Amino acid sequence: MKPGSTVAVVGLGGIGLNAIIGAQLAGASKIIALDINPNKFDMAKKLGAAHTCDSSDAKAVDELKELTHGGVNYAFETAGVVPAM
Repeated sequence: MKPGSTVAVVGLGGIGLNAIIGAQLAGASKIIALDINPNKFDMAKKLGAAHTCDSSDAKAVDELKELTHGGVNYAFETAGVVPAM
């Protein structure tokens, strides 16, 4: 990942939260955290996510495209389940 990249992290368990930390350390300009459990959004924001999206919402992809003006440079799927992919 290059500094200034936009990043999406799908799944906000331990691995996903560490991916947010890594993206921030790498200099990401915008980090978007996605999960089906909105209770995880506060921690994601504390660790560096600029935005959060409910990935169970059918509009999540459109919201992601709007936030990033077309899409992210890097996406990390850390949920480990097929629907998240």
